[in-house]
Amino acid sequence: MLWQDLKDFIINKNKFMWKKGTKHTKQALQKIRLARAKQISPTLGKKWSLSEKIKQKLRESHKGKYIGSKNNNWKGGISIRKPTRPKPEQCEICGAFGNDFKKGLHFDHNHQTGEFRGWICLRCNFALGMVKDSKDILNMLINYLNKNNI
Repeated sequence: MLWQDLKDFIINKNKFMWKKGTKHTKQALQKIRLARAKQISPTLGKKWSLSEKIKQKLRESHKGKYIGSKNNNWKGGISIRKPTRPKPEQCEICGAFGNDFKKGLHFDHNHQTGEFRGWICLRCNFALGMVKDSKDILNMLINYLNKNNI
């Protein structure tokens, strides 16, 4: 009976649906509740997480395979230099406090040379990335804001 209940189980866009009109055993209803709470795999009836033994095997099988130039996301790499000054409490651009952000202040560097530029907050780091570190784009943004009286 339990196997029949699992056969009736249909997964549709991460929502758990069961065929209407079927009667389920108490065990099956328990599994339905756990599956809806995403505590067990609906098809296997086991917990979602991998065992430590399997995790260790996966770590060992991937060792050294995806480091540096072997990684598909490798972009040639530059050696980023060490910061020339200690990390301050505030962003060097906008003055926001580093402890207002989960990861604190970010190490900013020139992407061509790897030269350290300063310590900046997440917002300023994101803004510089979006304008591709271009003074021309930043000037165009300033002109746009001035033109529209913002």
